[in-house]
Amino acid sequence: MSSPHLASFFPAACAGLGLFLVGVANLLLLGRGASARAAATVAASAAAVGAAVLLDQPGGAATAAVLLAAGLVPVLALGHPRVVAAAARAVAASHHPAARYGLLAAVGVVSAVGAVALFDRADERAKAQSMADMNVVMGARPSVPSDRARAATDRGTPVVLREPVAAAAPEAADPATSEERFLAAAQLSDQIIRRGCGGAQTNCHGWVFTGGRFRLSADDVAVILAENGYREVAVPAPGDAVVYRTNGAVTHTGVVRYVTPGEPVLIESKWGDLGVFLHAAERSPYGTDFTFHRSDRRGHTLAGLTGPMQ
Repeated sequence: MSSPHLASFFPAACAGLGLFLVGVANLLLLGRGASARAAATVAASAAAVGAAVLLDQPGGAATAAVLLAAGLVPVLALGHPRVVAAAARAVAASHHPAARYGLLAAVGVVSAVGAVALFDRADERAKAQSMADMNVVMGARPSVPSDRARAATDRGTPVVLREPVAAAAPEAADPATSEERFLAAAQLSDQIIRRGCGGAQTNCHGWVFTGGRFRLSADDVAVILAENGYREVAVPAPGDAVVYRTNGAVTHTGVVRYVTPGEPVLIESKWGDLGVFLHAAERSPYGTDFTFHRSDRRGHTLAGLTGPMQ
């Protein structure tokens, strides 16, 4: 029963209930001593916070207590003669134009400085989160050579199979959250079809050339294309490989799935540590600099490996 709407509603409702109970209790006890009213105030406040605890909303009790205190403290403070006197002096001083406009200027400075500080903090958090999400999309996580299997090109050149290190960075620990956030920010959520699960075991190159069993370095792609008989083709066909580049460097690989005259070429590929998606060739986080490659060999899986041929 947890949602952002409920999470924001329940603490405020509980705090409002507490303020109501405190007010009613103190009205009924006006003829009693201060100790009786204090006990009633504590009891009503405890009931409100207790209600927030029972509703079992994350952070609800603490938020309700803060809101309750924000309402109670000013009212209770006004019961102290010195506070009332200070408030009266402040109100009297506010009649002087210099005091009013000086206060307005001070509030303006504090507001401006505070807004800049809050913006900087939010901007830094957003940049850090964006970088973390991009690292997940690009599959940029530490990996080590695997000793579980060996692979090579058709000409016998060894290709290093890699596996992710056990300890991942905290911000990269939840690919599902990163995926949802990234797709929404990139406006790709309605441009793709999810075909497979995410995970760090394989990246895009490993998904194509190892059957999704290992990770491969982008540096190996050129060697694989050259030694496994690939040739670049202008008109793709289902089963061809597609290679994306940025400034000449390989950044992503996939497999052509559907080619229909007059329609976008549909590619299936794994986006870093995220899921496997079916998408138009031009609609991905990897840009529009791509080439199609065809080989007479069966499938794309490297020699020495068994598994899906993609």
